[in-house]
Amino acid sequence: MKTLRALPSLLTCCLLLAGCNGLSSHPPVTKPLAPLTPVAVETPSDSSLRFENVAQKAGLDFSLGNGGRSPLTILGTSGGGCAFLDYDSDNWPDILLVGPHHIGLYHNEHNGAFKDVTAQSGLVSNRYWMGCTVGDYDGDGRPDLFLTGYHCFALYKNLGGGKFQEVTKQSGISGLDWSMSAAFADLTGSGRLDLFVGQYIHFDAASNQICEVGSTRSACGPEIYKALSGKLFRNLGQGKFQAMPWKDTGKTWGVLASDLLGTGRPTIYEANDMEPGDLWTLQAQGWKNVGEDNGTAYDAQGHMQGGMGVDSGDYRNEGRLSLIVTTYFAQPISLYHNDGNGLFTVTSGPSNLGPPTTPFVKFGVGFVDLDNDGWLDLMLTSGHVRDNVHDFDAAQTYAQPVQIFRNTEGKFRDGSAASGIGDLRAVGRGMTFADYDHDGKVDALVCNLEGKALLLHNITPSTNHWLEVRLRSAGSNRFGLGALVTAKVGSLSMLREIRTSGSVLSASDPVAHFGFGDKTGPVDLSIRWPDGKKQHLTVSKIDTALTLDEP
Repeated sequence: MKTLRALPSLLTCCLLLAGCNGLSSHPPVTKPLAPLTPVAVETPSDSSLRFENVAQKAGLDFSLGNGGRSPLTILGTSGGGCAFLDYDSDNWPDILLVGPHHIGLYHNEHNGAFKDVTAQSGLVSNRYWMGCTVGDYDGDGRPDLFLTGYHCFALYKNLGGGKFQEVTKQSGISGLDWSMSAAFADLTGSGRLDLFVGQYIHFDAASNQICEVGSTRSACGPEIYKALSGKLFRNLGQGKFQAMPWKDTGKTWGVLASDLLGTGRPTIYEANDMEPGDLWTLQAQGWKNVGEDNGTAYDAQGHMQGGMGVDSGDYRNEGRLSLIVTTYFAQPISLYHNDGNGLFTVTSGPSNLGPPTTPFVKFGVGFVDLDNDGWLDLMLTSGHVRDNVHDFDAAQTYAQPVQIFRNTEGKFRDGSAASGIGDLRAVGRGMTFADYDHDGKVDALVCNLEGKALLLHNITPSTNHWLEVRLRSAGSNRFGLGALVTAKVGSLSMLREIRTSGSVLSASDPVAHFGFGDKTGPVDLSIRWPDGKKQHLTVSKIDTALTLDEP
């Protein structure tokens, strides 16, 4: 085992200030940073966003851990993903959790509880899994799985009846080393779901395993390893994929397939660890990385950042999808506002997200309307990547909090302390969202790398109205991934995108969830289907889930 002495880092003193180049992604020691601007914090009240961890009560017993070994390598502190998916088509979101040498599939029992059905599912646990994504790649109406991992990966076909069959070898998917987040999306315009897989670093027995941080031995940062490029697999139909020419920056954690440029086709965004972020768009001459051109490659000061999780959402209700990227500690979260001209502006500070997010190593993230007021709130989970960080930095801990931010017309207010889970700590990695109990409020699931998974039930005391929209297509893209749904009620107009990709190592329920506040309708819905077809209809019944068929 090799030991390497970590280089000193200037991030300690000046990462948040202009004029610092940031030489290391993992600064060894920091002092508490004074907020640059006053922090907007919610005080507990009857209207606070509130959650309860009901994992144990719901029968969710999935747990990960390293058995107390320390110090852990960069591999030992990576991984841990989750998904909400309706694998048996009963219209109730089920749960998948994955991590190193562990898989858990849990059936939604329709009463707030889940049943462990892993043993009969056909899913194999004994591999070094990292994360997962979900998509019906063969167009049979059943969601399939792709699992990523360290020296392992697998495509699982959903056979129905709670059974999955591994079809990796015959699918043509190959050549992956350390795969991280992935995305199913129609990336080539064929009508079928292609697969993009992000990869991290080259790491094996001959690699440097542990570095010295001051006088303490701890995990080496990603900067000393060579990057691995991701891979794009085109769906040829009949269960076959073909690897396409591809070369990205590498060191990827989060992957998002989303129509960020408003072209009617999904772009691919890769959140990279101390490398520029990549934003890929398909042009006439092929795929082009436009991240550095449109402002999504770097942070507000133009520096590289430890990109981890990623999501998109119309948080200002402007009809455009903006981008958010979670980052390493001493780095504020990066909120890239979509300016509508193909360019993005970092607005973390003006949106009140900078100082509250700076102290933590942030991973899973999602834009979600948590109180059904019509504005996308923000929720994220954190956890350090050095298990013994407290030994050399008293300001840091391995387990870190879940954070919740309420959106008030484009400005965010920290509601974590008032949420009821402010004291909850986890080594958070993957995070995903769904209304699993059909009460009209979106819930969250967190994969904990050192302990039990968290099922965060939304108990926000709200009487606001809502509508949930699912799509059903007769084509190969059966769940309409990539569709845009707009809902208008009076002067309120909201845009949602149907997809499963986003966050990190995880997949979300492919549904458009709208909150209407005290407005009771009717609701004007506009749908731009993935093939460009447009549909308009009026919905008079709200506070319900609706499934729409493609014309």
